[in-house]
Formats: sequence, C-alpha cells, structure tokens
Amino acid sequence: NKLNINLSIGDLLLNNDIELKHVIIEQLNLFIYQSKLKNIRPKKVKPLLASLIKKITSVIYIGQIDLKACDITYEYEEKSMDGKVLKLSFDNSDITIKNLTNHPTYLEKNHTMEIIATSYFLNKGLVNISSSFDLTSEIDQFHIKGRLNKMDIKETNQLVEVFAPIKFTKGDIHSLDFKFDANSYSSTGTVDFNYSNIKFNIQKENDNTLVTYIPIMSLIANKLARSNNNPEDKKYKP
Repeated sequence: NKLNINLSIGDLLLNNDIELKHVIIEQLNLFIYQSKLKNIRPKKVKPLLASLIKKITSVIYIGQIDLKACDITYEYEEKSMDGKVLKLSFDNSDITIKNLTNHPTYLEKNHTMEIIATSYFLNKGLVNISSSFDLTSEIDQFHIKGRLNKMDIKETNQLVEVFAPIKFTKGDIHSLDFKFDANSYSSTGTVDFNYSNIKFNIQKENDNTLVTYIPIMSLIANKLARSNNNPEDKKYKP
C-alpha cells in the first residue's frame, strides 16, 4: 500500500491543529465488521458524520483526500440471521473527499463537505455516488444521490439469500437510481429501479442446511411478481 501526503511549509501546525492541502491514499484495503449478536452497549442514537467532525478535539482542515483503487469490505451479522453473514464489497473504489474541516475560518468560506465516489459493487456493477454535508447545520443536514449501473441480478444472490428464501435464476439490473435528503430527525428520497426478465426460485432450508427449491411456490411467485420494470413501459413503477 502507498500513502502520499503533499505538504508545504506551515501545513502542519505544532499546537495540535492539523492543516493539510491534499492527502492521497492508494490501494487501501478496508475491512469493516459489525455484529449485533450481543447487546453489549445500551441502545442510543448514533451521531451523523457532521457531528462526528464537530466533536474532533483538534482543529482540523484537509482540503482534499483522494482514495485511489481501494477495496472496501463490510460484514454484518445479528441473531435473526440464523448464523448467516451479510457480506458487501466495493472494489476498485476511487473516493474524493473535499473540505473536511471543523476550522472556523474555513467554515466561513465554505461550510459544505463533498464526497464523490466510483466503485464496483460486488466487483461487478459500477456505482457512482455524490454527497454533500452541511458542516455547520445544527441538525446535520446532508444530501446523497447515486446510481448502480447494469448488472446481472444473479450476482446479488449472496445478499438476498441472507434475508429471504429466494434465489434469482435470471434477470438484468439496468439501473438503480437513488437520492435522498436527510438530517438528524428525518429523511426523504426516491429510488428508481429499472430491471428486466427477472426469474427466481423459492427455496427452503432443511435441518441439515441443505437448500432445495420449491417448484410450485416458485411458479406461483414468478407469475405474481413483476418481471420487468422499464421506464418506457406505461406500467413502470419507480
């Protein structure tokens, strides 16, 4: 892995304040694991990103952070998942973070932090995401929008099977667009899912963990389900 930090005289202050113009991190491999198998800590509202930045004890300003060709893996498990583990990967990710700061002077000039990312979801589907965070908002206002591009829906089986007895056998994701505005108290947004030729099997898991599919249930479910959802179709449902 390679870490490049471009510094000029005066970039680093000696009074525990941090001021950097540009940080470049290449080929970072990040693994995140979350478990709710045990309730060790009491439930509480977790702070949003802007609040976390505000709580940094040092005064900080980083003009831009570039993460290049990074791989990010996230795993999650809880009791209701019966021993299964949700695994998400975002591969070959390029992420740019602009104006990460709690510095009063810089916040007066620009109080918005931007995060722009491209990645490959499950190493298959190209994802584009852009987001902005108001670093001075008392309610941590932020906006996110993005798109998952064309992808074979069978590639998502490893995720779907964790939560439902379903396995896709055919189908294409043409695009999945999402956008929402949120803060500490509420959120609003939309999701547009464009897909075609979806077919799937209903499965059951025996006591010995052998998975088999149920033909009759699969046939009925496919008849009832919407196999195509295209914007050019009058029946399109965003």
